[in-house]
Amino acid sequence: MHLDLPALLEVKPNIKVHINLSAFDLQSNKIVHHLAEHQSAEGTFSRHIVLEIADSLLILHPESEELVRTLNELGYEVNIDDFATGNGGLRHLISKGLSGIKMDPVVFSHLSDDDKNTLLELCASIAKRLDVKLVAKGIEREEQIEKLKKIGISQMQGFHICEPMSLNNCVTWLSSQSVVSQLLRTTK
Repeated sequence: MHLDLPALLEVKPNIKVHINLSAFDLQSNKIVHHLAEHQSAEGTFSRHIVLEIADSLLILHPESEELVRTLNELGYEVNIDDFATGNGGLRHLISKGLSGIKMDPVVFSHLSDDDKNTLLELCASIAKRLDVKLVAKGIEREEQIEKLKKIGISQMQGFHICEPMSLNNCVTWLSSQSVVSQLLRTTK
């Protein structure tokens, strides 16, 4: 990843790249040493990286609390991924200095539309109150984007927004997004 970041920063200087940490990463200090090495070598590396830990891993690995604290000290944001699927996300969010939550669509799969909206509004309210970012994942339709924007959720992930791609394709895609943004700004 550290080799890819400069290419992405060239196209979009304020980009944030999200990286999932595994159970192995939580049990090993190698991740901390690796990130600390790149932080000192590249200075601003941590400002552009958001590390994500699955809700269930936070529960299974008590050592994650110390890891989150260390990553925060290095300047990294740490989010809970798959929030509310591991039965402990809220407790961890409040007590561990995490900077965001990513809502897994599985949480909502069995709910009616009204109940989904209520739960999303509640999560948005909690995120705002705790001053953390809320990311909705699994976005596959335009109407989902519009609904989430009305609730106040602006960060989203899913195939409707962008499919997984190689670094070269990502740089091209980001460049085209920048051009479109510039054109929209100049035509308003």
